[in-house]
Amino acid sequence: MAEEKGLHVVQFSKANGYFPTVLASPSKCRTEEDIETNEILDFKQYCLDGRVILERKKYPPFYTKHKSWDIYLKKQENIRNQDKVRMNLRVEYGEIRSFLTDKYPECRPARFIKKNKESEEEEE
Repeated sequence: MAEEKGLHVVQFSKANGYFPTVLASPSKCRTEEDIETNEILDFKQYCLDGRVILERKKYPPFYTKHKSWDIYLKKQENIRNQDKVRMNLRVEYGEIRSFLTDKYPECRPARFIKKNKESEEEEE
């Protein structure tokens, strides 16, 4: 293909960070002025004689049209990102706290500690 077109064949891969890798080089390269504007340069199109692979349209899932889906989305709006906020509060302050914690120290949430079966048996 490189000899036929007179151009370098280059591959971009995710493994190389999309850095171009030269696969084949022609003996004599053409310049930009020699390349026509309507010439096919894409490898897949070249292999398929100018045709393009038809990619089917992805339809949305069937349940997105139901009324229950809208209700679900409205309920999820309240708790969206709640787990991320709780984690960030624990990282930043070491506990879950609100903007009222400094003014009213009693508004700290209670800490729940899970007890193991072994620790319960030792207490008895």
